[in-house]
Amino acid sequence: MVKRRDFLKASLVVGLGATLLNGCNTTKTQNLEYKVDPNWPLAGDQITEVGVTGVTQLPNGHILYCGGDVQNPIIELDEKGNLVRKWGGDIITLKHEVRCLNNKIFITDIGSHQIHQFDLEGNLISSWGIKGEAGTDHLRFNKPTDIALAPNGDYYVSDGYKNNRVVCLDANGKYKFEWGKKGTAAGEFQIPHNIGVDKTGRVYVADRKNGRVQIFEGDGAFVTSWDWFSRPFAIFIASDGNIYVTDGGADKPQCVYIVTKEGEILTTIGKTGNKKGEMDIPHSLYVASDGAFYVAEGANKRVQKFKLK
Repeated sequence: MVKRRDFLKASLVVGLGATLLNGCNTTKTQNLEYKVDPNWPLAGDQITEVGVTGVTQLPNGHILYCGGDVQNPIIELDEKGNLVRKWGGDIITLKHEVRCLNNKIFITDIGSHQIHQFDLEGNLISSWGIKGEAGTDHLRFNKPTDIALAPNGDYYVSDGYKNNRVVCLDANGKYKFEWGKKGTAAGEFQIPHNIGVDKTGRVYVADRKNGRVQIFEGDGAFVTSWDWFSRPFAIFIASDGNIYVTDGGADKPQCVYIVTKEGEILTTIGKTGNKKGEMDIPHSLYVASDGAFYVAEGANKRVQKFKLK
């Protein structure tokens, strides 16, 4: 288990040369300098009525995020940030995370205890879980927070706000196995809030209230834990293998960590606040293929775009 104090003792670098906004500590400099795009979105932040809980990108480059009102919780913007449409209120009870996986849109619905699967046009394909029924069995979820796709076609669900477990489903959404319960030991969770799977099939879980990211083999075997976070809200595994994690705890500057798969902190971006480039409850993020990333904020009710300098 990698402890923050041991890691910093071995590799702390004085200065934050790789960071645009120096709100968090960084342990290594690399060519990962970011700047916030002050003109994105062109539609303006006022199109977002509520806290934004999820963000992703569609194959056509459009940005999709969970930030609309009850009638239309999903907002779609084009690549420049112009409003395309709002949708989803006829299906979604209380939006949480959104992912684009296998050319389908998945939205975790903590209101109905379901995971909805849509085509790229926003048409409902199916819903996993039983609407309005919370449970711990093979058919039900209890406020599921996120979903990730594994290389073998399986899906992993962080069944997070109540059940504190990870559930593995097959490609058709059928239950395969699960692990986890509420607690602080390895393999236990207190709000598994976001989940990602890397190219090798390892599973990364943002264990929010425990202040750590836990890493597992695809069968649920514990590998290690990164314990230096305050409240890790979101996790995303980029195409280059680096892991992006948002930290939204109140006791440290809120920011985005960029970490190698070995657990080495490369840099951090951001600090707590409501100005452009600052963050307040960075609830979700998405890393695009060009290296830009988008941060969805709960308290600031917006999505920000950060570009490589």
